[in-house]
Amino acid sequence: MTRRAQSGLSLVELMVGVLIGMLTVLAITQVLMSTEGRKRTTADGSDAQLNGTLALYALQRDVQMAGYGLTARPAAMGCTVQAQYGTGTSPGLQNWPLVPARITFGANAATPDQLTLWMSSKNTHAVPLRVTENHAKTDTRFVVAGSFGSAAGDLVVAVPPSPSATSPCALMAIAGDSSTTLTNTQVPHLATANGWNAAGSDLVPTAGYPAGSHLINLGAGLPRTYRIDAARALVATDIQVANGLSTTQTVAPQIVQLKALYGKDTDGNGTIDQFDAVTPTDNAGWRTVMALRVAVVARSAQFERRVGTSDPVTPAIGVEWAVDNLTSGGVACSTDTSRKCIRIDVSDVGADWQQYRYKVFDTVIPLRNMLWTR
Repeated sequence: MTRRAQSGLSLVELMVGVLIGMLTVLAITQVLMSTEGRKRTTADGSDAQLNGTLALYALQRDVQMAGYGLTARPAAMGCTVQAQYGTGTSPGLQNWPLVPARITFGANAATPDQLTLWMSSKNTHAVPLRVTENHAKTDTRFVVAGSFGSAAGDLVVAVPPSPSATSPCALMAIAGDSSTTLTNTQVPHLATANGWNAAGSDLVPTAGYPAGSHLINLGAGLPRTYRIDAARALVATDIQVANGLSTTQTVAPQIVQLKALYGKDTDGNGTIDQFDAVTPTDNAGWRTVMALRVAVVARSAQFERRVGTSDPVTPAIGVEWAVDNLTSGGVACSTDTSRKCIRIDVSDVGADWQQYRYKVFDTVIPLRNMLWTR
């Protein structure tokens, strides 16, 4: 029996097979890379959605509560509160305007704004206490009509009948030991080396506080400031009652811009007439502020590569914040010229800012305690 000759693949056939295999692997790799890129874009977009929602929720929750315990004395709105913890230089003398919500506008369009909110922390009663006897600069206790809701350690703001530059408000702490007992008609604030008590100091006006002044009970409530930090996160900075120093905690990451406007009822009819970036300068102006219009911009963590010479994922004009006709500073939206938008500059994020995706989260937040005062 004759055996047939057997032969393997030739070199050309092997090379062709390898080439086909490489092309197949390349095609599969490109599909996987494209799919993975889209997956990351979708996933990071979802993260931006979550971060923006959390940031706006935190702001909305605190803005709605801003002014609790403060607005019961409308005449005190805008009063400069002098405060100092202890006698040292750190943190030093503070001058805080007594307002529910204050916007510190960025130095330029690319710089985020800051929101400072103030409210009482009392979960029982935050009723202003009426001073019934003149309180001299060196006195260590207030005589009041009633100390309802007060407790040793509570912070109070002493408000004169007509606050002014020469008659400011002052922050003090209610004392409460065997020699300085808090009673129904007496609120002690004996000065100590380490504390907020201001008796006899330069914080108290020379004329003291006459009968008819009021004490606003803050509990442990001190101003809280929301801002964007260097890591591009929304953070909240609180002043600690225990030492007067500040502590900061992260609220939501990947928040690259914060912009806010005052909502004002200028004619007193209970309806917002305008939203603007003009900070009130007196009591009458602060009493018109009934809401804040707030926008936060969340950025996706996914870096989007250029496609040829086509650069921006976001239009070169910046991120647009849709507003209404009551809002000053609005221009025609690029996508719908019949609507008004405020262009938010996010270029401060970095030179490659156009290669990320952004989403604007905005809302109008009523200052409920101001509205109830009306």
